[in-house]
Amino acid sequence: MQIASVLFLQGPLGPFFRELAREFSDHGYITHKINFNGGDRLYSGADHCVDYIDTLEQWPEFLESYLLEHQIQTVFLMGDCRLYHRLAKPVCERMNVRFMVFEEGYLRPDTITLERGGVNDLSSLDFSLMGLASASSQRLNAEIAMPPSMGQRVRYAAFYYWAAWFQRQRFVNYQHHRAFSPVVEGAKWIRGFGRKCLSKWRDQRIHQTLTGKLSGRFFLVALQVHDDSQMLYHSDYPSVESFIEEVIASLQAMPTTGTFWC
Repeated sequence: MQIASVLFLQGPLGPFFRELAREFSDHGYITHKINFNGGDRLYSGADHCVDYIDTLEQWPEFLESYLLEHQIQTVFLMGDCRLYHRLAKPVCERMNVRFMVFEEGYLRPDTITLERGGVNDLSSLDFSLMGLASASSQRLNAEIAMPPSMGQRVRYAAFYYWAAWFQRQRFVNYQHHRAFSPVVEGAKWIRGFGRKCLSKWRDQRIHQTLTGKLSGRFFLVALQVHDDSQMLYHSDYPSVESFIEEVIASLQAMPTTGTFWC
């Protein structure tokens, strides 16, 4: 009987894919990992690891040959809108290889989402109001609760970007899906942490007000970062600011005497 082979592309920042590949190997699968930069290489781990150093344009042909040569049956990845993953999807569909996409759990705590074919806007799930209203719900209790992990995530990200920086000459053709400088990314993380600390007490007062005297009298609108894939590839808005402007305009047009909180 032929042993199943699986391939891992880019995953979350950290050792998650390395540990997942080890689990697959322990259960009899042949595991493969393709690295696109030094950060991927730092956290890589599988029975067979390969560095891809050619251009983005050559990637689909390379992937097709790799899938054929190693008889890959399933490809795992994180984020279906990353440059290399967007090009990988049609190759997998044409070759009838399962294209399994991880996402960071949607709205559920202590979980990670895995869907075939795509996530978010590319998900096969029915996210329409009618579909959500008719969907059956089931309470999910994670076997292991995940404590706050911001410090660990910062370390994982720092190691990833610095490893990519120091090995940039080997992966000279690599194109990242967002800013790729460890200094720029590090500065953003530090700025974000500082903002959270400065606004912590103010946010607590706002939370008390919203859950107290304003309970049931406000609208909650979820925003997204400016360079998220959902904004870049799946949104009708040119920017987050334009979305905010439309939301405010729609609320101002409503017949109400309430107070707007932004």
